[in-house]
Amino acid sequence: MAADAEATLPALIEAVKRLTTADRKRVFDDRGAKLAAAGRDARGSRTNRSDVCLGRQARSARPAYRQSWWAQIKNDDWSLVSDVPL
Repeated sequence: MAADAEATLPALIEAVKRLTTADRKRVFDDRGAKLAAAGRDARGSRTNRSDVCLGRQARSARPAYRQSWWAQIKNDDWSLVSDVPL
């Protein structure tokens, strides 16, 4: 669904805040901690940028990068938000 995020996001944020229970907040916090740890792990295992050619090698790494994120979010509710016109 296409929408104007600048117009709708503030109202959506307020609605989510009103409806978020303490139990849901714990779930959000746990998910945030899990994703933060995964990000730290990914940054720790990343090859030094000076060692990677910014050509073919960088492009070939993208599918692996997407797969690593998919492994993190595949069992959660999520949205893809982009400012690219549809």
